[in-house]
Amino acid sequence: MGESPLELLLASSRLPSPPAVALQVLNLVQEPGVSVTALASTIGNDPALSTKVLRMANSSFYAQSRKIATVGDAIVVLGLNSVRTLALGFSLVDNLRAHQGDGFDHDAFWRRSLIVATAARSIAAPTRPARKEEAFFGGLLLNLGVLAMASGIEDYGATFRMASGRYDVLSELEHARYDVTHQEVGAALVEAWNLPAQLAGCMLHYARPEDAAADVIELVRVVGIGDALAELCTGSAFDVALHAYRARVAWVGLSSDEADALVGEVAKSVQVMEALFGLQDGTAIPPSALLARANDGLGMLSLQATQDASRLVVENHELAVAASTDPLTGVANRRRFEEFTDDQYQIAMRYGGPFSVLFVDMDGLKRLNDTHGHAIGDRVLVAVATALHTGARAADLVARLGGDEFALALHSTTLNEAAVAAERIRAAVAEVRILTDVGESLGITVSIGVAQLDAGQHADAAALVSAADAAVYRAKQLGRNQVFVAEGAIAA
Repeated sequence: MGESPLELLLASSRLPSPPAVALQVLNLVQEPGVSVTALASTIGNDPALSTKVLRMANSSFYAQSRKIATVGDAIVVLGLNSVRTLALGFSLVDNLRAHQGDGFDHDAFWRRSLIVATAARSIAAPTRPARKEEAFFGGLLLNLGVLAMASGIEDYGATFRMASGRYDVLSELEHARYDVTHQEVGAALVEAWNLPAQLAGCMLHYARPEDAAADVIELVRVVGIGDALAELCTGSAFDVALHAYRARVAWVGLSSDEADALVGEVAKSVQVMEALFGLQDGTAIPPSALLARANDGLGMLSLQATQDASRLVVENHELAVAASTDPLTGVANRRRFEEFTDDQYQIAMRYGGPFSVLFVDMDGLKRLNDTHGHAIGDRVLVAVATALHTGARAADLVARLGGDEFALALHSTTLNEAAVAAERIRAAVAEVRILTDVGESLGITVSIGVAQLDAGQHADAAALVSAADAAVYRAKQLGRNQVFVAEGAIAA
């Protein structure tokens, strides 16, 4: 049996290795009764590392009343665990940043990682102060696997960009293209590099802490909340990220006010951390500005120096969204759908994975408009779009092509799987009800055509969409409110 994709990646000569000083620190702190002198000496042998540790110890992040002059003083004042975390964090980050691949924005990656880390530490500090440094370290290296894949896989940068900053979508793309995810790669590196085992638990279970081992669930929860906040601040799906953040803060019982306050606290801490880690100044919207947008002007924008850059980014983002979104329903428009299906076609042709399209045509919308007016018709369109979006996965795309026509592009989906999804969506739409102003309950149905592109055939995305369109025509011929599946691959 051949080696798995994970084994091949871990064996790659392009993969970075942990620096010697990090391994020495790890070995030291695992020894019973390790002395302050021994740890201080090990860190002091690396002048650049010891300088960074002292800068961090004297920063506002730790808010010490007196200046810390030596690494030994830092260990005494901050504690062995804190200094160990700082040394490991700085040494690993410096080493990993030295392995920058083409087409991958390492500064943006580490800026997101610092948001995760500082948020996790802030949440852990009041209730579990002994674990706050573990929380910081867990957040800082949560996506270690992304860096490994960027170093070891030649075309990973293109995959990363396709996810548009959404790490949930990135995992699905990774699985489809490489048969391994960055969470799995990161957990394997934790074991291979002899890093603290709880890191692997954070990587594998941050979205579902209940699946983690009992002794690390609390740590995984705070890292998971940090990840949601980072997604809110840097991802492209703002509404989805805001919902996830609100849901995850409930894991530790934070109120809405406390969750909002956390954003402001993290925004200030990240500014300090970016300077300490040597990141370039970016024009990304600061976390406080993002949450202010989501919560209708809560007045949390305190970073005045970045206001102009923030406003420009917001305006550009809104223009980009408007250019790719149907204004009535909020789903993607035809232009975005065509771009997405072209991209998915290229993935399927290159890697051999399946790709399917559902063509959805509403039954009787014209008659409904004629009878009840276009205002009611618009409400029905929005309700159908909502049902389609609810039935789709994160990596799929729902689009309104115009009039009463919608389409779904189903990433890495076989014909049978697409047919099951189509039937589920058809049934869900049939349950939709709209009340008129006079209290009349109106329903709607849809006909759905299903087609799959076989990557072994030579066809383009337009041919696949045409096949799904032809299939929906057959569904209407057969009586409407039905699913019709096109047979066979789509040939050129």
